[in-house]
Formats: sequence, C-alpha cells, structure tokens
Amino acid sequence: MKPVNRKTKYIRIALIVSALLLFLGGARILWPDDMQDTTPTQQNQNGTIENTDPAESQMQETEPAEGAGETDKPQSNPDNFLYFPYSVPGSDLVIEKIFSYDGPFLEDGSDKEVTNVAAITLTNTGKDYAEYAEITFHRDDTQLKFVASALEPGGSMIVLEANGNAFSDGTYSNCVANIATAEEFTLSDDRVRVEEREEGGLTVTNLTQTDIPSIRIFYKFYKYDTNVYIGGITYTSKVTDLAAGGSCVVTPSHYLKGYSKIIKVAIYDTDV
Repeated sequence: MKPVNRKTKYIRIALIVSALLLFLGGARILWPDDMQDTTPTQQNQNGTIENTDPAESQMQETEPAEGAGETDKPQSNPDNFLYFPYSVPGSDLVIEKIFSYDGPFLEDGSDKEVTNVAAITLTNTGKDYAEYAEITFHRDDTQLKFVASALEPGGSMIVLEANGNAFSDGTYSNCVANIATAEEFTLSDDRVRVEEREEGGLTVTNLTQTDIPSIRIFYKFYKYDTNVYIGGITYTSKVTDLAAGGSCVVTPSHYLKGYSKIIKVAIYDTDV
C-alpha cells in the first residue's frame, strides 16, 4: 500500500474534524491510523537554527499566578454538578461538550494511537487570551484533567484529557480551574516576517539592522473553515542567531500549510 503523505493525512484529519463538529453530541473523532511526525529538519541562510522540540505542551513565557482563577465549586451551582455547556468558574471559558476521541494523542507530543479518550470543546467568551488553562473535574470517582494553551478571544479548541483517561457516562462534578490570561499575543511583525512556503516549512526574515539572538514561533493545528483549534497543545519552533536582514528556513514537525496557525512570535535578547 502506498504510504500516505503528510498533506493527505492532514486533509483527512480536517474532514474528520468537520464531521465531528456537526455530530458532536455522541460522535468520536477518528484520525488516520498512520498519524506520525518526524523530527523537524531545518536549513539556514545567514542564520543558525537549533533543532526544534517536536511539541511543547504549554506556552513557555508565563506561568499562571499561584491561585489565579482557582475555585472549589462552580458558580450558582450548590450541588457542584457540571451541565454542558458549562461556564468554568472564575473565567470566561465555557466547556461546550464532553465526548469520546479516537486517534493520535496530541497533548504530550507523542501522537501515539489511543481510543475512547475523553475530550472537551472549550470556548473563550472573554476579551483576553487564555494563555494557559488547567481544568479538572470529576466523573463519579475519576478525576479528569484538561490542559489548554493559547486560546484567543472568541476561539474554540478541542482538548484531550491530559492523562488519556477514558470517556464514559457518569455524573460530572467539582470543577477547579487554574487560568492565566494575556491581553494580546504579538506576531512581532515589525521585527521579523514569517512566511509559509509552497514546498513546505516557513521562511523567517529579520527585518531589522541588528542580529536577533533568539526567536520562538508558536503554532497550533487549526481548522480554518470551522475556526477551531485541534489539541490544547501549542507547538514551537526556535531560530537562533538570525543575522540582520538575513533569512532562514525552518520545517517544524507538526506544521502544514493550510492546517496550522501561527499564534505568536516571540523575540529574545538572549538564546532561550
């Protein structure tokens, strides 16, 4: 059998996500069984690139403040039960649905094949970015944990249970949330330009007259026609020592034109 290339694989994934959004009440996401990614490859022109960690589960710059957004019980719900859609206490996040997921496990970057993992659709109804969100609640005696990052205002995201716990019927209760927000994410487009390449990968150009020690590009899987992010995980690609006016090419392992979205470009004065 002819192997499935990356573009075909992601197109199939996109179609499955579209079907999921139409039939989310009891549907499972079925991803292709060949979902795999290779170690990212990079080449440079007037810049030195470090190999990229294939996935990072959270945005790196800001840790949530201790106690930020924490609460022990849902608002206006003395029984602590969760009814979906459910407003996450102390936040502008809403859990639209909880459902069963079959496919690659995205949240730890392993992409290992899983079946019947609990997943939620999370929506940000506020005006700030949800830079980091850790949400836990119980299904009967089982604790479920969902970790999301970089969810823009008005955006929605499919998030898998962080430990791969199974989906099943039960009574959901006792939601606790730890959330960090940010007013905006910047693409730093006054200093660097990041462009998709037809043949794959990204071209990164230093628009300034000084060398840039370190650049991090943050990106996520994204379904453009339905405006939904896939996975709570945020991936990163790193560029170091990009010369003034220079360009380089980076090919991140989880990035594909038309099926990924850059959500932040951060510039550092030291190699971090």
